[in-house]
Amino acid sequence: MIDKAEAKDSRFDLLKWLVVVALVVVGVVGNQYFSAEPILYRVLVLLALAVVAGAVALQTGKGRPLPGWPRKHASKFAKSSGRPARKPRKPR
Repeated sequence: MIDKAEAKDSRFDLLKWLVVVALVVVGVVGNQYFSAEPILYRVLVLLALAVVAGAVALQTGKGRPLPGWPRKHASKFAKSSGRPARKPRKPR
C-alpha cells in the first residue's frame, strides 16, 4: 500500500530532476556564451535560474522534506558542537 503511494508521488520525479539539471546546464553554458555581457546581468539571470531550479527540486519526493530539515535537526547540531553554551554576561 505504501509502495503504491510512493510510486504515485514520484511518478514525475525523474522528469523534474531532468528539468533541474537542464536549468543548471543552461545557466553554466549561458554564462559562458554571454561572457561579454555585464556581470550584473549574468548574476541576476543565474540567481533567477537557481530559484526556479530550487523550486522545481522542492517539488520532488526527495525535495519535499528539505524545508523542515533544519528545524528537525537543530537540537542535534547544538548538542554535537562540543562547545559549552555561552553564559550571559553580568551587567555592570
